[in-house]
Amino acid sequence: MDNDFTELLAQLRAATTDSLADQVEQITRGAQELGLRVVPARLDPDRVVEIDSATLAAEQVVAVAASVDAALLYLSRVLVTRDAVDTALEDLDAGAERTRVSKALARIVGWTSRIEVGFAHAGVLHVWEVTAPWHDALDELTTPARSSRWDPEPRVSDDAEDEKIMELARQVADSPEFRRARYGLRRSVAEQLPALGELRKDPDNGPWIISSVIRAADELVRELAAERAELLQARRDDLVAELATHPEYATIRTAEARLKFLQTWIRDTHTDGLPMETWWLKELVALTAEARKTSGPLQLTL
Repeated sequence: MDNDFTELLAQLRAATTDSLADQVEQITRGAQELGLRVVPARLDPDRVVEIDSATLAAEQVVAVAASVDAALLYLSRVLVTRDAVDTALEDLDAGAERTRVSKALARIVGWTSRIEVGFAHAGVLHVWEVTAPWHDALDELTTPARSSRWDPEPRVSDDAEDEKIMELARQVADSPEFRRARYGLRRSVAEQLPALGELRKDPDNGPWIISSVIRAADELVRELAAERAELLQARRDDLVAELATHPEYATIRTAEARLKFLQTWIRDTHTDGLPMETWWLKELVALTAEARKTSGPLQLTL
């Protein structure tokens, strides 16, 4: 058994209860008592203030959110799943050690491995995170990179194959479905595209080429998005003016709904489906709110 499993086993032996579950309840209860609404969410890492969990306890973070009049408290809770356990065991040969590890992992299925709490203030997302002692060791064992199903062994390709990969990558990157898919779903979206249809029929070379195409397509989308973002940032004032007078936007009352509207609006009308960074979209929301305050009777608060 390798060092990863040794470390994980030692930490699991020391864990007697699902300690993070208690903190989830404390956060939820404390927020409700202070008048905050807890919203389950995946927190956005693009632009954040990270709060040191060693300095502030869970209930103190909730109190801070309330003290700055945060309207929402975002709560993300990661649970250990049966699929994660099965992935962790893939590289361990059958025998006594596998049995011991399997029993240890089965005990924590449904336990909480990570909590993230976030709230917005002054246009910036503030995040506090705490993990179970065994989280990192388990995460290392369950990352897709450990499984050949997701990342076939690298091999040397020739010029013709490289050219084929790039041509297919351009086709995938041009796909609206691929551009709009969240990063974690892009592989499954790409595999269904007609451009990769023939590769799915090739069990020998197909998986490796598909992985190479998707990696290249991801890079192309990032490059195209960065170029488009630079062009749009130069037109920031025009975008703010256009958004501030949009009749549908004028009816929206919450910052969360405005951001969601903006993501769809700018993707459909200005970026051809290319994703823009969330921190910049939040900046547009804030600037539009200020523009509406100074130009019309309706005042919106973030």
